[in-house]
Amino acid sequence: MLMVIATAKTGLLLIAVAGLASFARDSGVSPITLEVLVVLAIFSNAFVILAEWHWPSVLQFLEARLAQAGNSDYTYGVRFRGLANSGGAGGSLVGPIGAVLLLHLYTAKRISIALMLVGMALLAASTMLTGRTGLVLFPIAIALFVAIPETRRRIPRVRSGSLRLVALGTVSLLAMFALFSGMARVFEAVDGAEITNYRGGFIAGGVQSWEEEGTLEILMAYVRTIPTDFPEVLTGNGFMGQIGATGPPDYYTDSGLARLFLAVGLPLGLLYLLFALSLLKRPPCMSRKLHGSMLMLLVIAFLKEPLLMNGPGSRILLLLVAGYAVSASVTPMPQSSLMRIKDQPKLCPR
Repeated sequence: MLMVIATAKTGLLLIAVAGLASFARDSGVSPITLEVLVVLAIFSNAFVILAEWHWPSVLQFLEARLAQAGNSDYTYGVRFRGLANSGGAGGSLVGPIGAVLLLHLYTAKRISIALMLVGMALLAASTMLTGRTGLVLFPIAIALFVAIPETRRRIPRVRSGSLRLVALGTVSLLAMFALFSGMARVFEAVDGAEITNYRGGFIAGGVQSWEEEGTLEILMAYVRTIPTDFPEVLTGNGFMGQIGATGPPDYYTDSGLARLFLAVGLPLGLLYLLFALSLLKRPPCMSRKLHGSMLMLLVIAFLKEPLLMNGPGSRILLLLVAGYAVSASVTPMPQSSLMRIKDQPKLCPR
């Protein structure tokens, strides 16, 4: 039954994404404008999260009207989700995704460096209130965008724009860690040291704080639950994270990769991964930096949570992939048409 529900949800998601992308194209909304709209939506929820933290009455008002997200209770004011259907790891992944979008909009000369840095600060603050997964992936997102080449050259040509991007990425990383340190002090003054450290104050505490945080150890324990014995390695045992499952003491896992192989085994699990990656394949007009950074973030997050085809991060990437794909489709002009070739729509509208 859980497999049927998951398949139906994926089907509905693909239909909705394709419909939105087609509607955007028919309405004259270019893919780069679609990116701007996505960033504005992310900003809106970030403002709501900060408002929930600053004014508890806003939190109580919104949570009284939102559906409960699984077994998570956001009314305590430790973690926030804003207007999203869920928070935690999935909600926090929106922060790094938004950072990648801001970097791409800046390199595409659609926003200024000042607006990009202010947006980064807003996303970093809201991510710190949402989940540690996004907080850890935030610097990785910036590093991925800087490192992934835009061309397929084996040895990319070093240009002044590339050097500026590397310098900007380095400055952004340093500024981000300084910002996290400042935000940790602000949050600690309001909520106390224990809650602040749980949210992500360990980032500003040095190497020892990172070692004591424990996420890496938990992640490795989750991944070690991947079945290795016959016949479970081929067939799985049906575990999909359901509450009340029985098994060894270390049986439970939040890892999306481990849950996939536990549920259906290695062969079907690999087929699912191929199917998911084919849906997320980069269309011709989409930036390699933008697509590669977002996809790598989802793959890394998939090791900890089932977020490759679930959660707002994957929906954002699916929407952009569909938007670029449908905008690049050009219907061949009939032979009798008087429209000249140069007057036909460009392959990659900007």
